[in-house]
Amino acid sequence: MHSSDGSRNFPRWTFNHVMLATIRAIHSYLHSFDSVFALGLFTSTIAALVSHKIMVILLHQPLSASGLILTAPCLFVFDLITLLLLYQGMISKFTIFRLSSCLVSLLFMICSAAFASMYVQGNVELNWARSVEVFHHLLSVNL
Repeated sequence: MHSSDGSRNFPRWTFNHVMLATIRAIHSYLHSFDSVFALGLFTSTIAALVSHKIMVILLHQPLSASGLILTAPCLFVFDLITLLLLYQGMISKFTIFRLSSCLVSLLFMICSAAFASMYVQGNVELNWARSVEVFHHLLSVNL
């Protein structure tokens, strides 16, 4: 394990082991649902919840490192619990659980898209108003 210059070489199998473990995790995730529709719905819900959380953090200004460490459990654990419940509902053998989890997943995506639209629209108007103010101040035009 040691080369002639005294530095330590890591065995090649550790990198391969990590790659194989990652591929196995992705493979088991892709084959854990009965239909492609449920897989796409669940993956879209993950993207919607993560993007919603990022927008909420940006809306309330970026957190400091200590603030992020202290609030990370409150910020992301509830989303993780929600995703676990949706996952259990989507792989359930009962149709009512599957249907309800799919409807809740669609509701999350619709609400996240509406929030994103309002956030982008409000942020664009705010930035546009700021740029217009700067433009007016540079030209010293009184309206």
